[in-house]
Amino acid sequence: MKYFFNISFIFVLLLSIVCSCKKDKNNPPVIFISPSDINITAKSSDILEIKINVSSDKSLSRFIIYSKLENSYQHKIFDTLISGKYLNISYFYKVPDTLATGSSVILTFDAYDQDGNMGETGKRIIINGSPLVFTETAGHIIYSKFSGKADAFNIASANAVFTKISKDSLLDIADYDTIIKDSSLSKSWYSPAGDKFVRYNSFDYANATDIKAKEAYDSGNKLDIITDLKEQDILIIKKFNAEVYSVIKITKINDIDGTGNDWYEFNLKK
Repeated sequence: MKYFFNISFIFVLLLSIVCSCKKDKNNPPVIFISPSDINITAKSSDILEIKINVSSDKSLSRFIIYSKLENSYQHKIFDTLISGKYLNISYFYKVPDTLATGSSVILTFDAYDQDGNMGETGKRIIINGSPLVFTETAGHIIYSKFSGKADAFNIASANAVFTKISKDSLLDIADYDTIIKDSSLSKSWYSPAGDKFVRYNSFDYANATDIKAKEAYDSGNKLDIITDLKEQDILIIKKFNAEVYSVIKITKINDIDGTGNDWYEFNLKK
């Protein structure tokens, strides 16, 4: 009888411990997102209504939404303190107009309860639309670094600028010359803004689109500094931290004695 009592006592004790563990288990908040598909298709500049439902065993404390473009860094786009065990909101997300067709952006949704337990889910927005046909501007000129003239170029404004007085973020293209008082044109470019170059001389420049530019860039050798530039070279340029592509065709290179009148002439499609 005593033996039976001990076994029964141990069984009840173990059951109590198991029940207690289940009761004390920290369940993270649960997040439901509508549309429910993990992949959502949209066009650039679309405004998407995302319905968010969060439930938790314990009082909620915070809700955050992060956005991450392809080949870029995650950044916070929504952050709010909350209370109660439920959250029901609609978030209106504007798809960036800088995204090329076929690219994507990842949205991550994080919910925290009062004890710091986190629930997380995500959505991938795929850009689906007609190819964007690039428009061309012609006759752009940048000079040698040591010419005392505009030696760099800003693609967004399509203007030549000076490296000495412009912010790096505005310098998509600049003459790259490390030899002071060099009498020859370097025939090399770099991007203080952090853009990358791909030389792609077989690119269909006449019919350039955002999709074709992205495909060419993705398949090419990405360079921080592009050297040995020649007339008729075609360069695909990707903006730093953005899915923005442009195409340059070099039409003339002027390299004479001295540096005062050394320059590159090119056409731009974007």
